Amino acid sequence: MPKCSSISLAVALTLSAIFSEASPILIPTVRTIVSVGYDKTVCLWDASTGEAILPPLKHDKPVFCAAFSPDAARLVTASGDNIIRLWDISTGQEVVDLRGHQSYVKSIAFTLDGKRLISGSGDFTVRVWNAP
Repeated sequence: MPKCSSISLAVALTLSAIFSEASPILIPTVRTIVSVGYDKTVCLWDASTGEAILPPLKHDKPVFCAAFSPDAARLVTASGDNIIRLWDISTGQEVVDLRGHQSYVKSIAFTLDGKRLISGSGDFTVRVWNAP
C-alpha cells in the first residue's frame, strides 16, 4: 500500500439509477477517493475496499488540492510547484501540465461540462484553462 498523507480529499461519484413507478432517481455513489498531501503525492483509493488503485502520482512540491472531472475519468491536481497536472485515472499517466501561475496553486475545479479548469493561486490570480 502506498504511503500517502491526506491534507485534502475528493471523491469521484457515479450516478446509480433507482427506478420507481414515477421516475428514475439518480443517487451518487462513491467509487474513488483521492488523497493529497505535503509528501508531494496524490493517491487514488477504491472506496469500497480501501485499497490503492494506482501507485502514487507525484508533484515536485506539496500537493494542495485535487478534483475529479464530471465523468470521473480524469483527475486534476495542483501544488506548491506552481503547476496544475491533469491525469488519466485509468492509466495513472499525466495528460498535461499547465503552467502560468507565479506562485503555489491552492484551488482547482472542473467546470460542470468538464471542458475547462479554474485555478486559484498565491499570486492572487484566478485562471481559466481549456481541459484537454
